[in-house]
Amino acid sequence: MGTEVAAGRAVLDALVEASGGVLAFDWTEFPWGCGYYEKTRDVGGTASTDEVVAAVIEHLT
Repeated sequence: MGTEVAAGRAVLDALVEASGGVLAFDWTEFPWGCGYYEKTRDVGGTASTDEVVAAVIEHLT
């Protein structure tokens, strides 16, 4: 996960804490950060789009 993503997630996690239980997030981790790219030269795996869409749909239902 890049530093920008980590910083954004920290802000959202702080909002959850401050909301007193009104807000909640269920994070799905994907291994497609810079380290993954450096090792594979692949931006996100062959099924990345399908996996992300499936995770979003799962969280919305």
